Amino acid sequence: MKTKLKLFSIILAAVLLLGGCGYYVEVNEKSYVIAIGMDKGKNDLLRVSFMFSEPSAGDGETGGEKKKEKDIVTLEAPTVYSAIRLLDTFRSKRIDVSHTKLIVFSRELAEEGIKNYVTDFVNNRSFRPSVYLSVSQGEAEKFFKSIEPKQDLYIEKYIDRLFGKVTNNDVNEAYLYYSYFNYVDGRGGNLLPLVGVSDKDKMEEAEKDYEYVRPDDFSSDYTADEIPIDKKDAAILCGYAVFDEKKMVGTLGLMDSDLVRMMTKNLPNGEFSVYYPEKEQYVSINMHQVDKTAVSIKTGDIPEIDIEIRLMGEYSGFDKGFKSKAEYERFSGYISSVFTEKLNRLLKRSQTELCTDMFNLGDSAKKRFLTNSQWDAYNWSARYPTAKINARVIVDMNDLGELRYTPAGNER
Repeated sequence: MKTKLKLFSIILAAVLLLGGCGYYVEVNEKSYVIAIGMDKGKNDLLRVSFMFSEPSAGDGETGGEKKKEKDIVTLEAPTVYSAIRLLDTFRSKRIDVSHTKLIVFSRELAEEGIKNYVTDFVNNRSFRPSVYLSVSQGEAEKFFKSIEPKQDLYIEKYIDRLFGKVTNNDVNEAYLYYSYFNYVDGRGGNLLPLVGVSDKDKMEEAEKDYEYVRPDDFSSDYTADEIPIDKKDAAILCGYAVFDEKKMVGTLGLMDSDLVRMMTKNLPNGEFSVYYPEKEQYVSINMHQVDKTAVSIKTGDIPEIDIEIRLMGEYSGFDKGFKSKAEYERFSGYISSVFTEKLNRLLKRSQTELCTDMFNLGDSAKKRFLTNSQWDAYNWSARYPTAKINARVIVDMNDLGELRYTPAGNER
């Protein structure tokens, strides 16, 4: 018994001695990459921008932590990993990408295709699955330089707040792994958030031409770099970049983004402004989705797709309410027709201009086939542009909790 006890003590001591920290690295010995931007460089090289966040020392007077200043390094290299290797040659601290929160591709690069880059990031286990992906209207480096968080806000928190608005709307394509598996499945219609830099010079253009900013005008649907605004933090997230199976094929603006949310069955709350001719004024409408978007598909030589979206809306902006049921029904019918027209235009654009099923309607069509081989033989990507699509948006309007209409001759 004593022999066993001595043997156990020796083994336990050996185990404790073997457990060392020979390969540890202190936190302050690492240089943490918070965001990576990718632009086209010269001679077929990549122009890669790294945004760092350095742990800062405490303030001697208050004991608090100082603000982390923005640190951007840009260099050209054949690949992202060779760029990281080059960084190690002149940075005094070891490069760490495990805390990367954002990867931004320039539009120029995205239009050539980003599948290989996305695959490379996924294959490197240092990058988290929850890294945000985005496309910049201009250069990714310029977008990074435009970021100016408030004094009390760290860059990491800034990115989380900015892109949290997208992911909270269940647009999962903003995440690295979701985008990757879309490519693996051969699905088109990948949507990535669109970022840009605000242009204060466009404020004058908007003031001179009011029609340019009419919210119910399809031609004025803003994207990230088109919003006329003057602010210190010029970084803006607005709209989506649309991808087919290989590359970026177009963009969606502010209004189109709300239509995407309707189609993806997630419009918990949306604010819209619509011009109502009968009252000759704009109406502010708050709408939310009542039921899931109903999609019915008949798979033939030419697919037939029926879509129905039901919304509940409340309005404000009228001096008086509706005086009759007929007036109420005309208003509800008009609002329904406005959104029905916009949705059908966007669906038609996805067929003719973008040529990609950006709403993934193929997921519903696939259920009508028994095997994957039958589905592959059907060749949905080739049939979608020729499909007959009929979409309806039904809006049931309420007047901010009041009665929908009053008896004729009685004003509220």
